[in-house]
Amino acid sequence: MPKEYIYEPWTAPLSIQRQANCIIGRDYPKPVVPHDLASKECKRQIGAAYALNLSGETADAEEKLNSLRRKLEEDDYDGIQNMKQKKRMSK
Repeated sequence: MPKEYIYEPWTAPLSIQRQANCIIGRDYPKPVVPHDLASKECKRQIGAAYALNLSGETADAEEKLNSLRRKLEEDDYDGIQNMKQKKRMSK
């Protein structure tokens, strides 16, 4: 992969991927999340958490912080457990 694409190989045109013999989605995984959107959301939530801490709302702060945390859905938990099990089996 040419050096200009080394940190974000999924941005390389298909012709470059073919030359490098590295097709995104086949030889190298696709991005898990859109980085720009995930980064903005993370910064927003961190800002909200800091704002709660700075405002001195100690009585409600923990409840509000907990509401900002990502809720782990049962399907997500099952998926994580399945991945861990597959990883152990492949060793």
